[in-house]
This record gives sequence, structure tokens and C-alpha cells, in this order.
Amino acid sequence: MCEISLLLSIPQSTNSGIIAKWKQLGTTTTQPRSGRPSTMKERGQHMLKHTLHRNRQLSAESIAKNLQTSCGLQISTTVCRELHGMGFHGRAAASKPYITKCNAKHWMQWCKAGHHWTLEQWRHVLWSDESRFSVWQSNGHVWVWWLPGEGYLPDLIVPSLVEGGLWCGVVFQELGLAP
Repeated sequence: MCEISLLLSIPQSTNSGIIAKWKQLGTTTTQPRSGRPSTMKERGQHMLKHTLHRNRQLSAESIAKNLQTSCGLQISTTVCRELHGMGFHGRAAASKPYITKCNAKHWMQWCKAGHHWTLEQWRHVLWSDESRFSVWQSNGHVWVWWLPGEGYLPDLIVPSLVEGGLWCGVVFQELGLAP
């Protein structure tokens, strides 16, 4: 045993521990450890998932309050830990322009009408672009609890409205900027 320790340049106590582990378990890999048991039982996890599926925009604090009032669970930091264990992560919700069903229908009709237009007809269309600059501090991000692979589910998308701030517009013609 001493020769092995010298050959591998490891202490003899480490060497004897490895050999004892091999004799006892038949392997030298680190075994899983139990760690601290979860304070949330299966019923609490089910309630947590149910609460989250009803509203993905709830904060961890409000989820903890909901669970405390609905099933008497006293939890705080466990909420994030349990959600991460279930695969949920907090992410900024995807933002899309708020479009009414009526506007979407009109836009679709316009697109279908222009589908077969010639290049000359498209040259008579006035194109524009716009930007909004916020005067206030809020960046408008809404956070949601998201599972990997969910993509753009309706619960994970927040319609954006243009309100307040400064608006600038640019109009383009066929050969450059408009006068």
C-alpha cells in the first residue's frame, strides 16, 4: 500500500480509503448523498404547479402567500428551489404588439390582395418605420415562469401597447429617404 501511495503521489490515508471503498462498494465513484430533505411534500408540489399554471406572472413571494393561505404551507426560499427542480425558470415574457382580431383580419386581407402585385404596384406603397423612446425608468419587462421547450405559448407572451414616451417616424421611398 505504501508503494502505491509513493507511485501515485497521494497520502497513504487517501490510498487506504479508496481501497476500503472498493472492497465495500465495488466502485470508487462518489455515491449520491441524501442532503437536506425537501420541506415541500408531493401535495404541496402539486398545489405549486397548479397555482403556477393558472398565472405564470406571479412572483415567488406571491406564490408562497397563495400556498400559505390555500394549504397552510410555511415556505419562503423553497418556492424558487422547488420551481427550479420542476424545470421552471424565471424569464422575461416575449413581447408582441397588441393587435385586435379586427385589425389582424384586415391585415391578412391586405396581404392576400397584394400577393400577386407586380413590382411596379409595390413601388407605389409608402413604407415607414417607427421607434419609441421611454422617458420613464421602467423597461416594461414582465417576468414569467417558463419551462424549456414551451416556445411562445399565449401565457408567456405579453401584448405591448405604445403609451407615453417620445415617438419618431421615418418614411422610405423606393430610392431612399422621403423628403
